[in-house]
Amino acid sequence: MMMKVAVALIAICMFVYIGRMTTVAAGAKEIDRIEQEIEDMKEWKQYLEVNLAARQNINRVKDEAIGRLGMIYPQESQIYLISLNGYAASANTQTVHDGTNP
Repeated sequence: MMMKVAVALIAICMFVYIGRMTTVAAGAKEIDRIEQEIEDMKEWKQYLEVNLAARQNINRVKDEAIGRLGMIYPQESQIYLISLNGYAASANTQTVHDGTNP
């Protein structure tokens, strides 16, 4: 009888141990997946930072505007200097009042 109890107790302990090991293995697998996701996100962040830096380059912006969008520099007759607070800068200046000065 004692032998049967000992065998049953050992069997129960083995099942509990195997269950715990399965849980640990699943947790380790989840940790590996999350760590890989973090690495992927770090790479994506680096890609975005490089992309952003390239888009902030004034020469690239100028090339995009002229080349891809077909923009051109304004003609001399299209340029107006606008002065604030009623002080004119030149003959072609438009004056803007903010309402505080008559």
